[in-house]
Amino acid sequence: MNFKVPPYIYFMLKVYLFNLLLFSLCRILLFYIAVQDWPVPGNFNYPDSIRALSIGLQFDTVVLSYILVLPILLLGIMNLRISGKRKVLKAVYLFLLLVLSIALGIQIANIPYFLHFFSPLSNVAFLWADNPGYSIQMVLQEKTFLVYIIPLILLIVAEYLFLKNQFQKLLLSYDKKIHSNNATPFNYIIFLAGLTLVIAGLRGRISGKTPIQPGTAFFCDNSLLNNLGLNPVFTLFHSYISERDPDKWKVDLMDDQDAIRNASLYLNIPPDKRNSNFPLSRISQAPGEPLRMNVAIVIMEAMSKFKMGKWGGPKNLTPNLNQLIKESYYFDQIYTSGIHTFNGIYSTLFSYPALYKMQPLKSLVQIPHDGLGNILRSAGYQTTFFTTHDPEFDNVRGFLTSNGFDRVFSELDYPSEWVQSTNGVADHKMFEYAIPQLDKIAQTGKPFLSVFMTTSDHGPYIIPEGINFNPHSSELKDQIVEYADWSIGQFIDHAKKRPWFSNTLFVFIADHGISMGHTYDMPLSFHATPLLFYAPEVLSQPKNIDCLGGQIDVSPTILGLLNIPYTNNTAGIDLLNENRPFIYFCADDKIGCLDKEHYLILRKNGKETLYEYADLKTENLIHLFPEKVDSMKSYTFSMMQTTQWMIEQKRLKYNATLERK
Repeated sequence: MNFKVPPYIYFMLKVYLFNLLLFSLCRILLFYIAVQDWPVPGNFNYPDSIRALSIGLQFDTVVLSYILVLPILLLGIMNLRISGKRKVLKAVYLFLLLVLSIALGIQIANIPYFLHFFSPLSNVAFLWADNPGYSIQMVLQEKTFLVYIIPLILLIVAEYLFLKNQFQKLLLSYDKKIHSNNATPFNYIIFLAGLTLVIAGLRGRISGKTPIQPGTAFFCDNSLLNNLGLNPVFTLFHSYISERDPDKWKVDLMDDQDAIRNASLYLNIPPDKRNSNFPLSRISQAPGEPLRMNVAIVIMEAMSKFKMGKWGGPKNLTPNLNQLIKESYYFDQIYTSGIHTFNGIYSTLFSYPALYKMQPLKSLVQIPHDGLGNILRSAGYQTTFFTTHDPEFDNVRGFLTSNGFDRVFSELDYPSEWVQSTNGVADHKMFEYAIPQLDKIAQTGKPFLSVFMTTSDHGPYIIPEGINFNPHSSELKDQIVEYADWSIGQFIDHAKKRPWFSNTLFVFIADHGISMGHTYDMPLSFHATPLLFYAPEVLSQPKNIDCLGGQIDVSPTILGLLNIPYTNNTAGIDLLNENRPFIYFCADDKIGCLDKEHYLILRKNGKETLYEYADLKTENLIHLFPEKVDSMKSYTFSMMQTTQWMIEQKRLKYNATLERK
C-alpha cells in the first residue's frame, strides 16, 4: 500500500501559508500607516502589538478556512478518481485566484476605510450600494485612495504568480500518474483528515463554547491594537449576516423625535438643558467630596426573588442573602432588563435597557460607551471583572476591555484543576482567587471596581466536593441555590478580614431570574431580582426601599452614593434621589412594563395584557385602564426607541465637544 501523502495536500497547505503571509502583510501595512497618521489611543507596547498580530492569525485562519473548504473537498474527491483530474484542477485554480484576489481587495480597501472610521469594514460600507455611481466617483476623486491600488496590484500579482507556479507543479504531479488509482484506504483517511482540519478552522478557536467573535480581538485599552487583529473579510461578512434581519435587534416602536422628547420629560431634563446630540444627558452634581470607596458588584446567576420565597417560591435557600438584606440598603422592587446574562452585564454596568433580541456585547462592541468602568477609571479606580468560565462567551472580555475594564479574569487564569465543567470553576473558587487580587490593588493605594459574574446556579449543576457546605434541600436544583448563597457568605466572611472591607461598597443583583413556567408567558420570576447595597461601616442604618427600579439604575445609584460628579448619558436614574413611574424590561420578543400595581405585557404578535401582579392574578384588565396602558406604553416605547436612536447615532459615550456644537 502506498502511504505517500497526495500532492493536493501539500498544495493546500502552501496556499494557506502563503495567504496567511499576505494577509499579515496587509495587517502590518495598516498598522504602519495608522501609527503614522493617527493618534494611538491607550497604552502601546511591543508585546501587545505582537499579540494583536497573533490574534490576527486566528481571524485569517477562519477566512482562509471558508475559502479552502470547497477546494479541498473537490481535490480530495478528484484524488480518489482515475479520470477528470485536469478539469477539476483548473476549476480549483480559477476559483482560488478569483476568491483570494477579492479577499486581498477587501484587505486593502479596509485601510482607507479604517483610517476614516477607525473600525474595520462592516456592512455599513453597503450604505451607498443603492448609488454606486456616486461611490465610485468618490473613490476615484479621492487621490489618497488611489495610492492603495499599488499594493493591491502587487498582492494580486504575487497571488497569481504563486498559484500559477503551484498549479503547474500539481498538474505535473497528476499528469505523471494520470491512469493511477488513488482510491486507497490511506488516501480516504488523508482526505477526511484534511477536510476535518479545514472545517475545524472555521471556528477560529480550539476550545471554548462559541466560535470566534469580533470581540475576541479586543484585549487591551488600545483601540488600534484591538481592531488590528480583526480580518476585514470576517467583519464584513459577519456584520452582514448578523444584521441582515433588522427585526433581530432594531427597535421601531415610535417616531424617534417623539420618543426623544418624551424621554427628556420622563427624566426631568429642563427644556433649556436639552441637547439634540445627547438627549438623555444631564449633569449629576455631587453634594460633597467624592468618597474613594471600593466597589464590588456581584452579578448572581439566575438569582430570582422567587428563589428567596417570592410568589410561593422556596423560603430557606438563601440564608446569607437574607442576613445581608437586614444589614443593607435593600431595594425591594427591582427588575432585570432581560432574560440573558449579557443583558444583565450590559444593563448593570452601562445603564441601557435590553432591546428585543439584540446582543449588545457583540453587536455594540465597536460603539464607545461611558459606563461605570470608564467613569470610575477616570476617577482613579482600577477596574476588573471576574467570570468563572470562557471569557469569550457572550463576548464579555472583548466588550468590557474596550469599555473601561483593565482586565477580565476567567478560567484561563485559574488553576486548571479548578475547572469543573463548561461553566468553568465553582463560584467559591472564583471568589477565593479574587481576594488576593483585590489585596494587590488595595496595596497600590488605588480604589477598585471589581465585578463578579457567578455561574454555578446554571446547568450543569455541580456541587463541589471537599468544602464545608451542607445543603438542606433534597433536590439538586435547590441545593445549587444553597451553594451559590453559601459562596456569597464565604466571600463576605473572607472580605471582612481584609483592611479594605470597611471602605468597600458591595452590590448584589441577579443577571436575570428564572422561568418557573407559572402564571404569565413573561414570568416575573425571570425579572424580579434582589438588589442590595452592603457597606456596614458607611451605610450603618439599613433601609428597605420600595421604589421601582431596574438594572439600568444600579450604576447611577452607585455613583450617587460615591458623590462622583459626572454626566449621566443613560436611561438610568439614582434610586436614592430620583423616582420613576414605571420600570420596563424585555424578553426577546416581548416587552414588560409595570408599576406597583399593574403589569403590562406587549408582544410582537400585537397581543397586549394587563394584570394585577401582586398575587399573580390572571384576569386581563387591558380594557379597564386604557389611560394607564397608554402611559405605560408611551414611557416604555420612548425610552427604548431613544436608546435605539442613540445606538444608531453612536451617542452612547458622552462628548462635551460634540454637545456644544
